[in-house]
Amino acid sequence: MPEKGEETKKVGLRFSEKMSGYLTEGEMDFKQGEKLGEEGNAPLSFEVTIHIDDVEDFTKLSGRKARLTGTISYPPLGEDLPIREGVFGLFRPDPATGKRNMTYSFGFTGKDGQDYFLHGYKVIYDDPKFDLMEDMTKLFTRIYRGSSTYGPLYGAGILRFRAQSFPSMLASFTVTNTSSLIAKFKAVSQFFSFCYGEVRDTYFKKISPLYHSDYENLVLRGKVAGPGGERDFFFFSGIHDKDFPWGDEEVFWDAALILKNQDGTWERYALTDRDIAGLDLDVDDGTFKYEGPLYRILEGYQLSRSEIHKTRLPSHLRKVQARIEIKFDCTKYDPVYVPFSVNPEYQKMVPHELLNNIREWHPQLENLGWHMTPHRVKVKEGKITLQEEAGSNEYAVVREATLGEAEKALFSNLRWPKLYYNYLCAISPEAHTLYVKVRSDALRGNRKDVEIDRIQQELGKIISRVVTLDLQVDDSG
Repeated sequence: MPEKGEETKKVGLRFSEKMSGYLTEGEMDFKQGEKLGEEGNAPLSFEVTIHIDDVEDFTKLSGRKARLTGTISYPPLGEDLPIREGVFGLFRPDPATGKRNMTYSFGFTGKDGQDYFLHGYKVIYDDPKFDLMEDMTKLFTRIYRGSSTYGPLYGAGILRFRAQSFPSMLASFTVTNTSSLIAKFKAVSQFFSFCYGEVRDTYFKKISPLYHSDYENLVLRGKVAGPGGERDFFFFSGIHDKDFPWGDEEVFWDAALILKNQDGTWERYALTDRDIAGLDLDVDDGTFKYEGPLYRILEGYQLSRSEIHKTRLPSHLRKVQARIEIKFDCTKYDPVYVPFSVNPEYQKMVPHELLNNIREWHPQLENLGWHMTPHRVKVKEGKITLQEEAGSNEYAVVREATLGEAEKALFSNLRWPKLYYNYLCAISPEAHTLYVKVRSDALRGNRKDVEIDRIQQELGKIISRVVTLDLQVDDSG
C-alpha cells in the first residue's frame, strides 16, 4: 500500500552524468579552445545530478527545465568546486535556427574568490548526414566571468560524454516520491519516450530501444573435385548489417571451409571479423562471392578475431588467399518465427497489471523474435581457389553430390540488456536435414562496472533463448 499522501505527490526522476574535455582561457571558438586546451593540458570536467521534480510536467513540452547539482573541476580555477543555480534544459528548440538544443547552465566560485558561469549546449541537427551519437555526446561549452552569460567571456572548449560512463549513468536513474513498481516503470518509460519522441522528430528511426538486424546465410555440404580427386567438404558464410547482435567475436565466424583429406583428417579454414571487404551474398539472386584472406587452423578448432589482428600470426594459424564463387538455385520454404517473449519462469514473478502496462506502452515488444525464411539450395556451379606460399589449389563443386541451405532472416530484440547470439548450422549427410541452433545470452565480463554487469546478466535471463530447429532440405521439400 502507498504511504499516506503518496498518491498526491509528483513522481520525479534523477540521474547523474559526467562530462569531460578541454577549455582554453581567452579563446572564443569551441574547437580551437578544445584543441589548445588539450595541447596545454587544461582539462575541464563536471559531475552533475539532474533532478526532475515532476516527470509528468517535464515531458509535456520541449523546453522544460530541471535542476542541476554537482561539482566542476578546472585546474586554473579549482578542483571539485560546488555548482549553484544549475539548470538543465532538454531539447529546447532554437528560435533562430529550428535546431534542438540540450542546455547545461550553472554558476560557481573559483579558488580566486571570483564568480563564474558555465553555459553549454548539445545540438541535434535536422539533417540525416549528421551523426546522432556525436551530437548527443558533444557539449559546446563557454565559461563567463560573473553570474550569467552577459558577463565577459573567460574561455571556450568542448566537453564530451565518454562511452565508459554510460553504464554508471543508467545505474543512477532513480524514481522519487513513489514506492509503486508500476509508477516507477511508467515514469522511466515516459521520460525515455519523451526523449526518443523528440529525437525521432529529427532523426526518425535512427535511435530506438530496439534493433532490427537483417542477415543472409549460405550453408553447403557435399563434394569438391580437385588435386587428388574428390573430397568431402563443408562450407558456410553470410552477411549481416551493422546492427547484427555481435557477441563474442572470438567464436563467431563469418566464413568457414572444411576439406576432408585422403587419410580421414580435415583441413579447417575460417575467418572472423566485423567488417569484411570482398564478401557478397544475395540469396534471391543465387550468388555468393568472396575474395580475401582465410586462415587455416593447423591445431585445434578455434579462430579468434584478436589472433588474426596480431602483429605476428600465431603458429597454429596460416594465412591463405581465397577466391570463392558459387551460383545456385533456391526453393523457398515457409517462414519460421520464434518469438523472444519473456521467460515464463520470470513472467510469473511480474505483476499482471505491470505486464499489461508494458504491452500498452510498448506494443512493438510483441514482435520481438527471430524471423527466418529457409531456402533449399542446388548449386549450379562453384569454384574454390586457395593460394598459399607453396602454390595454388583449385576445387570445383560437384553439383550432384552437394546439398545446401540458405536463409534470409531478421533479428528483432532489445538493445539493452546486450545479448549475443551463438549460431550453429550443420547439414546431416545421411538424413539431408539442416540443424540450426541459436542460443542467446547476456554479454558479461567486458565492462568496468560490476553492478551493471550483474544487472545485464539478470535481465538477460528474462529474454535469453535457446532455439533448435530441424529443417528438411532434400527434394521432398
